[in-house]
Amino acid sequence: MKLLSDVNVLLALVAEGHVHHESTRAWWEALPGNTAVHICRPVQTSLLRLLSTEAAMGDDALTLPDAWGVYATLLASGRFFFTPEPSGLTPLWQDLCKSFGRSPKIVMDAYLAAFAQAGGFRLATIDRAFAQFKRLEFEIPGRT
Repeated sequence: MKLLSDVNVLLALVAEGHVHHESTRAWWEALPGNTAVHICRPVQTSLLRLLSTEAAMGDDALTLPDAWGVYATLLASGRFFFTPEPSGLTPLWQDLCKSFGRSPKIVMDAYLAAFAQAGGFRLATIDRAFAQFKRLEFEIPGRT
């Protein structure tokens, strides 16, 4: 199974104080051992930003070098992979944005949905709003 991770899943996995840590960890541990979890650049960037932000992490906020260390640990596990954009992403992304008008919050969700569709991934996310993308295969850790 090829999964593309949303940042909320990665953050829940690595931050023990996250409200979804336990359910996401249980989901992760129940996945087949050969499950590859792919990380795209915007998710990588968001993870580093959130891990080093007090508003998200409170007193557990990390320095950027430590945040990079968390990311390196994910990659070193052999189950997480950085993945470049698949071909054909941009037209899908534009198409997914067409029906939203002025909706800046939809831009990243549409990007991740298009990335997953173009690359043949199933999206792992905690965000139920992805249900609005009808052709997207996704799962919510701990709820599927």
